[in-house]
Amino acid sequence: SQIALVGAQRVVLTGSQVSFGFEQKDAHLAFERLQKELEQSGTSMRNVAFAHYYPLAQSIAAQVRVARREFFDEAHPPAGSLLLFQGLTSMDAGFAVDVVAVK
Repeated sequence: SQIALVGAQRVVLTGSQVSFGFEQKDAHLAFERLQKELEQSGTSMRNVAFAHYYPLAQSIAAQVRVARREFFDEAHPPAGSLLLFQGLTSMDAGFAVDVVAVK
C-alpha cells in the first residue's frame, strides 16, 4: 500500500539511512542501522507504518526488496514507496531509506 493511517499520539520520523556499496550485505547493513535508530527512539521495526526507499537502479531496488523481508513482517509489511533516485549523499551510496514509525 502507498498509504497508512496512523492513530498514535506520537510518531518517529527517521533520518535517511544510506546503503554504502552495491551488494546485498550493504543493503542489510543499512536496515540494521535503521533498526538501531528506531530502538534508540523507543520504537521498533514492527511499529513502522510507512517506509520510503530511494534506490539508484532497478538492480538495487531488488536488493531492497530482499533485505526488507528480513526486517519487516511479510504478512503485515508497512505501507511504502520505492522511487528510483539520482544524487544520494555519497558516491558509493546504493539506496537510502527513511521511515515513519509509531511510538
